[in-house]
Amino acid sequence: RTLGGTTDSVTVKHAADNDGTTLTLDLGTGSGSLTVSNDFSVNGKANDTTHSITVNCRDNTLTVNGDLQIDQYDSWGAGDITFNFSTDTTTIGGSFVVTSTGLDTSDAIVINAAGTIKVEGNITFTDAAGGATLTFNEGTSTVELIDSGTTSTITGHASGTLEFYNLTCTTASKAIQVATTGTLDVTNTLTLTGSSGSLITLTSTSSGTQGTLINSGTNSVSYVNAKDIDSSTGTEVSASNSTDSGNNTNWTFP
Repeated sequence: RTLGGTTDSVTVKHAADNDGTTLTLDLGTGSGSLTVSNDFSVNGKANDTTHSITVNCRDNTLTVNGDLQIDQYDSWGAGDITFNFSTDTTTIGGSFVVTSTGLDTSDAIVINAAGTIKVEGNITFTDAAGGATLTFNEGTSTVELIDSGTTSTITGHASGTLEFYNLTCTTASKAIQVATTGTLDVTNTLTLTGSSGSLITLTSTSSGTQGTLINSGTNSVSYVNAKDIDSSTGTEVSASNSTDSGNNTNWTFP
């Protein structure tokens, strides 16, 4: 199936007993755009590990005004899901949520990131014990947090590391939270740029308990109010014109 233009919502799924089949959704036929007015959902609920779902965003501009949800659940074998982001820009007006709570570890959810992924709301990865393996391939993509009126909470794998190639926020007064479970690693460039009198707020999800944000590459951080952030593994974070609100590790405030 090929989809383009503007649509109210998108749901991609197999019927519960539609076993052994492959479902592929291609967005557009080339460089174009797709706007989804509400949620975009990819649902791997089915009864057979031999089927699969693939979504190819190609090089289209994708705008989802609601949530982008990718999940597998309640199944003895939900098959594989592959979501290939656009090489252009994807804008998510709600949250980006990936959930693996199925009952078969032979299944997989693979997210291949590309281009720039702009998110207004939360970024949540949930992988339950005994569920499908969940892989986020960051490539050379940029995750950008936007909209000063919304707090963005980043929750990675409970028992592993969620890697972003670039993580950027240049939205003054934006509030960002890092979950106290799992590890977030920015492997290339971390960019946080607020403005005088309108600092970006960076905290953990629980006051007094650190969230782990590693920067394995370089960083450019200014006009940020940081609290409860552990960056002890990786590059020291140098935050100019910023506020140290306490319990930050491997941060300097020159």
